[in-house]
Amino acid sequence: MKDRTGKTANTKTVRGNQSSSLPIRRPGRLIVEFIGGLGPDTRHLDVVASGEMVTATGTITGVNLVGHDEYPRAIVTVTGADGESAQCTVDTEHYLDLWGYLVEDTRVQVRGTVRRPLLEMPALIDVKAIRPALSVVAAQARAVSA
Repeated sequence: MKDRTGKTANTKTVRGNQSSSLPIRRPGRLIVEFIGGLGPDTRHLDVVASGEMVTATGTITGVNLVGHDEYPRAIVTVTGADGESAQCTVDTEHYLDLWGYLVEDTRVQVRGTVRRPLLEMPALIDVKAIRPALSVVAAQARAVSA
């Protein structure tokens, strides 16, 4: 439709109750794999019991070094492909072995135990091992060559 100036109206069509903002992702919702009572299982971290050994794959989106030079520790944020994340703690014992993998924008596979420091806080992963994650293409090529 044209107004009196002869210019086309610039209108936006919005259907239903759509929102232009992306949903806010909650920490502790990263998808993890673990061995449940009935065998291998996949769930969000926040529903896995404390003390369970889990494996998660994602990209390191944050690294915070804590402690001092004698006892270095790190808190690492791992974010999955869907935007859900988990906080992972690396203690001094494991930090010295894993520091080379604690780099932002690195795709990793994290293995560790679930811990809930407080009921109100999201679950954490106490890291025991970190290794580079294979991409889907590399994993398929590896499976074919085996």
